[in-house]
Amino acid sequence: MAKPVTIPNTFATATTSIPLANLDADFSTVATALNDASTYSNYALDSGTTDAYVVSLSGLSTTYQAGLAIQFQATTANTGPCTLNVNGQGAKNIIYPDGSTLSANAIVIGAIASVMYDGTSFQLLSVKNAAGGGGGGGSVSSVAMSVPAFLSVAGSPITTSGTLAVTYSGTPLPIANGGTGATTAAGIRTTIGAGDVNGPALSVDSEIALYSSTTGKVIKRATTTGILKGTSGVLSAATAGTDYVAPGGALGTPSSGDLSNCTNLPSGSITGLGSGVLTALQTAVGASGAFVPTGGTGATGTWNIDILGNAGTVTNGVYTSGSYANPSWITSLSAAKITGTLPIANGGTGQSDKTSAFDALAPSTTKGDMIVYTGTDNVRLPIGTDGQILVADSTTTEGVKWFTSSGAGTVTSVGISPPAFLTAGSPVTSSGNITLSYSGTAIPISSGGTGLTAVGTAGQVLRVNSGGTALEYGTPIGTGDVTGPASSVNAQIALFSGVTGKIIQAATTTGMVKASSGVIAAATAGTDYVAPGGALGTPSSGTLTNATGLPISTGVSGLGTNVATALAVNVGSAGAIVVNGGALGTPSSGTLTNATGLPVSTGISGLGTGVATALAVNTGSAGAVVLFNGALGTPSSGTLTNATGLPLSTGITGTLGTSNGGTGRTTIGTALQYLRVNAGATGLEYATLTAGDVSGPASSTDNAIVRFDSTTGKLIQNSAATITDTGQATFVGYVQVTANTGAGTPGYLELQSNDSGTGTKVLRIQPNSSATTTPQTYTFPTNYGSSGQFLKSDGSGGLSWDSAGGGDVVGPASATDNAFVRFDGTTGKLIQNSSATLADDGSATFTDSLTLALGVNTYSSLTWQVYAGGGKTLTLRPSNSQSANLTFVMPTGYGTSNQVLTTNGSGTLSWSSVSGTGTVTSVDVSGGTTGLTTSGGPITGSGTITIAGTLAVANGGTGQTSFTNGQLLIGNTTGNTLTKATLTAGTGISITNGSGSITIAATGGGGFSPVTAAMIFG
Repeated sequence: MAKPVTIPNTFATATTSIPLANLDADFSTVATALNDASTYSNYALDSGTTDAYVVSLSGLSTTYQAGLAIQFQATTANTGPCTLNVNGQGAKNIIYPDGSTLSANAIVIGAIASVMYDGTSFQLLSVKNAAGGGGGGGSVSSVAMSVPAFLSVAGSPITTSGTLAVTYSGTPLPIANGGTGATTAAGIRTTIGAGDVNGPALSVDSEIALYSSTTGKVIKRATTTGILKGTSGVLSAATAGTDYVAPGGALGTPSSGDLSNCTNLPSGSITGLGSGVLTALQTAVGASGAFVPTGGTGATGTWNIDILGNAGTVTNGVYTSGSYANPSWITSLSAAKITGTLPIANGGTGQSDKTSAFDALAPSTTKGDMIVYTGTDNVRLPIGTDGQILVADSTTTEGVKWFTSSGAGTVTSVGISPPAFLTAGSPVTSSGNITLSYSGTAIPISSGGTGLTAVGTAGQVLRVNSGGTALEYGTPIGTGDVTGPASSVNAQIALFSGVTGKIIQAATTTGMVKASSGVIAAATAGTDYVAPGGALGTPSSGTLTNATGLPISTGVSGLGTNVATALAVNVGSAGAIVVNGGALGTPSSGTLTNATGLPVSTGISGLGTGVATALAVNTGSAGAVVLFNGALGTPSSGTLTNATGLPLSTGITGTLGTSNGGTGRTTIGTALQYLRVNAGATGLEYATLTAGDVSGPASSTDNAIVRFDSTTGKLIQNSAATITDTGQATFVGYVQVTANTGAGTPGYLELQSNDSGTGTKVLRIQPNSSATTTPQTYTFPTNYGSSGQFLKSDGSGGLSWDSAGGGDVVGPASATDNAFVRFDGTTGKLIQNSSATLADDGSATFTDSLTLALGVNTYSSLTWQVYAGGGKTLTLRPSNSQSANLTFVMPTGYGTSNQVLTTNGSGTLSWSSVSGTGTVTSVDVSGGTTGLTTSGGPITGSGTITIAGTLAVANGGTGQTSFTNGQLLIGNTTGNTLTKATLTAGTGISITNGSGSITIAATGGGGFSPVTAAMIFG
């Protein structure tokens, strides 16, 4: 019933008798109210706005009181801090129980929020979030499982309760995950590397491997060099000009081609030109017989020749009259640029910048709108309401839509039905982990396993049994001596790996390939072959009948100067060629050799002063113009910077100085003199060559090293040591390198190599700095020895090759590189291999487990040192009070941010998320059996718990609270305590107690000088 509850009858003010039935009516009204659930609920529908909730309830006090409980259904989702106003009493903040303000979507649309007034604010007690979480309600509505490829899962996802059935998919379990990578017994032989193919005795790394014979079991080395082609998988050398176009080779007659990027096509090779056109194209513009460009203004004014009465007028670069006048809309354009914007209706955007252009074309109209593709058009998807999520929906035009989640999870039980080799724990009905463990059943071959649960003996291999039905371990019989890669692609090229001829690898080269003595490499476009659309280079020949797109500006060579420019201009425009019968326009220049009737006085304008007069004077006469190759006469002045043909004998006078490339000399010196700079460095002079002051031998050996003969410095002699032109020196007998006494370091012999691509390598041989002065001579063996041998000394400088095994310790037949060496037995003379390894960088790898046994300490520990942290270390050790062996199983991944490690109580650790909202209402601390006391607890809101007292010895303390200098703690079996004590000095002993130290000194006497022996603690 609705509040407030009204009592129908009142007895206090009665003046007459009232029937008892009225009292029954009052009690009935009260009973009805007590039995009505709405009496105990202050519920209303929110009528406010975003972040400002408003409710109206009847029967409530007009003022807020602590403990007031309100429930309301929200019509908007909060975006952050928000308020609640009840019955117009004023807006109060809604907060979390810890006092913090609400985060976005703590209250979502349609959620029923429960709050309680604490005297200042409304505390949010519970809420159903649309996206799950908060308020303690479950949020999982669907559980799915993802499994590796060799498994498949059925029953996924679970939306209420059910079991996820995991079975074999038929895809093999990869070798990297403990499988064989195959699903049949025959296929396993290939994946596990048991080769049945015999290879050559040696190979070159990356060399192509080819089958030898038709058995498929023998391979050989390829020796082909150059570009390759295949015919039904058989490789052979490709032929340039037949199989591919070599750079610089003959093109032949391509069926098509785009010559946009080609250059240097000889103009003489162009076909289809009219008679005389090629000759005109090869003649420079302006020369006799060349095409005539139209239009322009010359340096000496504007002139026009009307050949056919069809001259045009050019205004701002546009023909405004004549046969080539352009359409009227062109004449309206600015001569400098095109202004304005092109409207959307005409294919433009109507805007002048990219942001405005995109905004003009985009269909979005409201903040938050999205642009989606319908399969035909890009359309507007309006923004949804707060709290909605975007989901895919193929039934809608846009393919996506905004969706309001119900918020409540529907999963009640999740179980797993695993394949036979695994077992699963019980289904999870609330929260927890389902543990998968091995059942002991082998993974079958059909699922990528071996079908076996035990490993064979040493030296055995995994092979198919005689019936071809299963795998078994056995001694290798009839296997090939070539090992292949872990996987390959059908028809992929096989290459040798290394030089043994027993290992092959899959080729990874993509594109055109070439071979050099059988070694494959990627062919380079433009160097080894011509790629479609790539650079042609300079073909030796070719017919371009079907080629298109050759650019006239760069693609044709042999054209006259400016001919290409003229050919690119539209006929009738300024600068274009003049067609026969076309308008000449206004040429900037021209030679009117065959033109007649042009009057000099009126037909030529812009002549300089006196030029017209000079043109009227006969050539060769005074005042006439000078003709090409004509006589200059005697000019009054002139600069011959660009003149040629001046005769040296008659055209030049004087002496050419050194500053102009001459000698400054007018005579030649005497016989055998040479030209040199004089003593003042002011010029050149001739001088006579004087004899040298060093005397050489009567004869010498070619390339011999020259030596001084005696100490005069003026006499040299021949030697038996030589140096070739490439710097190789040969000495007879021995070479001695003495130490540099001033440097303080021993001398050394340095050998250098400069292999191509690897840089200079240096080997230095020098004596030990502590060696005796007696010369040491080492005699090397007379041969190279055999592989694996080492140099052994005979103690007198003689070196010889020797093989391993000469010691008194016997090693295994083979070993793993970088493996730890272990003693085999207790004799100390037998060692064996191990599966634990130590890498070059010092990192160790152990198989299965690593046990650190108890040493001299009370516990073992495992320590990591972090160099990036300044040498900081991390140490793991067991607890001193541990009473049983513990094994912790770590998770398989890193977890996600803020997750914590949790245990299942049996040693299995997993990553778990912290719920975030705690339910602790009271916290207190007890001293327990430590003897310590606490105060300040329990804490129900906030506060501090103080621990006091003295920690006893039994709890790891000392039982003491203060000390004086020199006091020591002495064990006391009475009560198992520690007692403070001070050392007492005996005869001849002094004790000095310091801050943190004790000095004990003993002094001697008897007439001798005092001797003091001191012992210092601290």
